[in-house]
This record gives sequence, C-alpha cells and structure tokens, in this order.
Amino acid sequence: MRWSWCSWAASKTVSGAIVGAIVYKALSIWLVSQTDLSKLVLGGVIVLIVVAFPKGIVGMLEMIRHRRRSASRKPALLASGIETAE
Repeated sequence: MRWSWCSWAASKTVSGAIVGAIVYKALSIWLVSQTDLSKLVLGGVIVLIVVAFPKGIVGMLEMIRHRRRSASRKPALLASGIETAE
C-alpha cells in the first residue's frame, strides 16, 4: 500500500509524492497510538483526502496560491484602467 500511495501522488509532482508519504506515515504513527482500529481509520482518511482533494494535497495548495496571486493582481489592473479612462 505504501508504494501505491507514493506512486499515485507522484503522478503529477515529485513534491506530491514526498508530501503524501510524510502525511501517510505521520498519520499512521499517530493513529496506532490512538486506536486499535488504526488501519480502518487510516483507510477512511485516505478515501476522504482523495474525494476532497482530487488533485492531491500539493495540488490543492498550488490552487490556493494561484487564486491568491490572481486576486491580488486584479485590483491593481482595475485601478490602472480607471486612471487611464479619466
């Protein structure tokens, strides 16, 4: 399962594979210390991550970064357009 998780995450970016492996391992270690049903809970969390973030964790972070950059550029473009119209 570990290799399939890394290869799935690596289909888009290398950083996705690294982040996916770190999240998987950290979550696995933490869950083992919290519950006897750690594998069941880990499987459910993986399914939720895949459904909630179809582009992966890194893809979601890149999308948020792109939206913030686009939002910060739009007011400057609108302001320059208003100045030239006057």
